Amino acid sequence: DAVVMKADSPLVSVTAPKNRSNTFVYSSDVSDVLGTISNGKWIVKDGQHADSSIVSEFVKTMERLQVR
Repeated sequence: DAVVMKADSPLVSVTAPKNRSNTFVYSSDVSDVLGTISNGKWIVKDGQHADSSIVSEFVKTMERLQVR
């Protein structure tokens, strides 16, 4: 499993290799994420979830919970 990050973002591109993990964890935001992989398959790629029903199910769940 992995989170795939952009290596060419301005902040990351000037970070020393020994500090990249810290930069990704503490200084980057969602714009630096290319996607996630689980069991060798893309789960989220370029902001799109592989299972398109996940978004509508999330919205339904949030509406049922009435937390927003």
